[in-house]
Amino acid sequence: MSTQINGAKATIKLNDAFEGVSLANEQLVLDANGQATVALTISSALSADERQELAEKGISYTVVLTEPNRSTATVSSSSVVIVPTAKYKINFNESSKKELSSSGGSAVISFRVNDSRGGVVEGQKVIASLPKILADAGLLTLENNSEQTTNAKGEVSYTVRVPNNLTVSQKSPA
Repeated sequence: MSTQINGAKATIKLNDAFEGVSLANEQLVLDANGQATVALTISSALSADERQELAEKGISYTVVLTEPNRSTATVSSSSVVIVPTAKYKINFNESSKKELSSSGGSAVISFRVNDSRGGVVEGQKVIASLPKILADAGLLTLENNSEQTTNAKGEVSYTVRVPNNLTVSQKSPA
């Protein structure tokens, strides 16, 4: 008599993980092939030393499988961690103004995308975003589409605007 693995439940827990390294969930349901997927989050706040240690030692975890017949199996293992490096680098190119007034105004800012050898990258999608606290408060807006593609010079440009109808309290730093 064989055990049906499809639908079997498992729990997964990280062993001695750094703060900032976590799983999206710890409860898994296996598919017909006995597999399940879980997302691992590695915080960008991890130090360079912590990232290096993850790359050298991997991530240790324990899985407890509860089969449909209610028997359990526990396995501890580890996985290799590859710390990604950016394929391209985004560099500030220029701004049409040195500063913006809290009384309103706009500036065109541009960025250049370079490859690892410093060459320009044409046709690369770039997504810009403003600091959330400023955008949510309506203190700064992005006029162009936030998603653009670099031109033949590897550049994208955005118009950043400070609304001219800000109140006195909005203009004063908290």
